[in-house]
Order: sequence, then C-alpha cells, then structure tokens
Amino acid sequence: MAHKRSRRSGNKKPQKMRLCIFCDQTGMSKEHFWPRWMHELMPDPKTASFTEQRIQIENNRESEPRKTRTRQGGTKNKTLRVVCKDCNSGWMSELENEAKPILTPLILGDPIFLDDYHQSVLAKWITMKFMVVEHSYDNDHITLKSDRSIFFQSQTIPDYIRIRVAAHSDAFWSRAFQRHSATISTTPIAPFNPTGRNTQTIAFGSGKLFVFVYGCRNKNPDELLNFIRADRIPKIHPFERTLDWPIGDLAPKELDHAAQSLETLTKNARWLPL
Repeated sequence: MAHKRSRRSGNKKPQKMRLCIFCDQTGMSKEHFWPRWMHELMPDPKTASFTEQRIQIENNRESEPRKTRTRQGGTKNKTLRVVCKDCNSGWMSELENEAKPILTPLILGDPIFLDDYHQSVLAKWITMKFMVVEHSYDNDHITLKSDRSIFFQSQTIPDYIRIRVAAHSDAFWSRAFQRHSATISTTPIAPFNPTGRNTQTIAFGSGKLFVFVYGCRNKNPDELLNFIRADRIPKIHPFERTLDWPIGDLAPKELDHAAQSLETLTKNARWLPL
C-alpha cells in the first residue's frame, strides 16, 4: 500500500507583513534613494555592482560579525521597500517635484540663491530620505512612529533633526552614502531605552551636493557639534540665513570626517557629557 508523504514547511517562521513607515498601510513599493530623474545628472563609473556593509558597535567595539551584501547596478540604483504605493506616488512624489528645480542646480554646481522657502523645501525632501533610508535594517531607526506620522500629514520635521549642505568636487562623494546610528547616554550609566537607538548621522552625495543630517533624541542635537565635525557645513534646518550657492566647497577629508564622526565617537566614548 502506498503511503503519501506529507509536506513539511520546516522551521521557517512566517514573514512579518511590512507596513508603510509613514501611514502603516500595506501594498509596498520600491523607493529609489536617488530618484530616477537624478541619475542623468550624476556621473556614473558604470560599475556592475556595489557593496553595502553593516557594522554593529557596542561598548566601543564591534559586537557581531560585519554584514555585507552586494547589489547589482551602481550605487545610485539603491532602492528600499519601506513605503506604500499610495505614499510613494502621492505626497512623496509631490514633494519630489517641488524639490527638483531646487536640487538640480545644487547637483550640477550651478549658482542659485537659497532663501528660507528653498531651504524649507530642501530640508523636507532630505528629511523624507532620512526617514526612508534609516529603515534599511530593522530596529536601526531613531525617528519615532508618531513623528513619521506627523511628517506624513504635514511635512513637519522633528525638532531633534539638523540638516547641513555644502558644495564639493570630490568624485567619490558624487554618489556615495554613509549612515551611522547609535544609542548614546548622557551619563556613565546607560538608561533603559525602550525605543532603541537615539542618535544618527546620514551623509550622502548627489553630484556636487553633499548632505549631512544628524539627529539626537536624547538631548539638543546642536550640542552634538561639540563631538562631531560638521560646523563648517552650512545649516539649512533650522533656517539661519540665506545662502548663495555654491557654498562650502569642502575638501574630501572634511567630508569623510563629517560622515564618519558618529562612528569615531562611538568607538572612543561610552557616554557624552551633553
């Protein structure tokens, strides 16, 4: 007598359904970190692939093996599936279109006068990218769900985020990206932190535009400037003054120092006397 062999699903856990980081809806879509319209403005070395690496640091040392993954296409093809189709094709697309005529001369290094309106639109676009890319890995983000919901509804930027931009001419930073996040204490004894990481820096380049974003929910993020190297990069959020672009024109070493400042800090300090 033949016996039917039952199929076993194994020990695989069912995958958790992904929800949009902004509106909590399903129906996810891919969001390009560098939008497609920007690709023709950015020089491309025509590489076949690019590599992403995740480094976990705890108590001033790497706490687990580095996670490396290779992606097809150039760096500017980086996509993330963390937002829904409605958000991607709705308010996010509208913000993209509003920012495009401001971003284009910045990427090309052409002159443009940035008043409070230009800087506000640019800051909102950068914040949107900040919130999207911080979800590259689970539990690495610092923005609260409530803050992302408010940004979705009114594009109000959380008060713990600071944004700086500068012109540059470095080939590497014309299409590069670095992100660092950490849980930083302001006392020698780390507090219980149920919301995970509280400090983050993101640096990315788009053509001749260099963007540096940092946020800290533990204290006033402006106080981080005592520890990170970004004071020579002009601030656009919160608004301080009008800017005649191009401005900054930082050397490659200065860009690297800013991008790696939080990593350097967490390797050398257990807490910050903010």
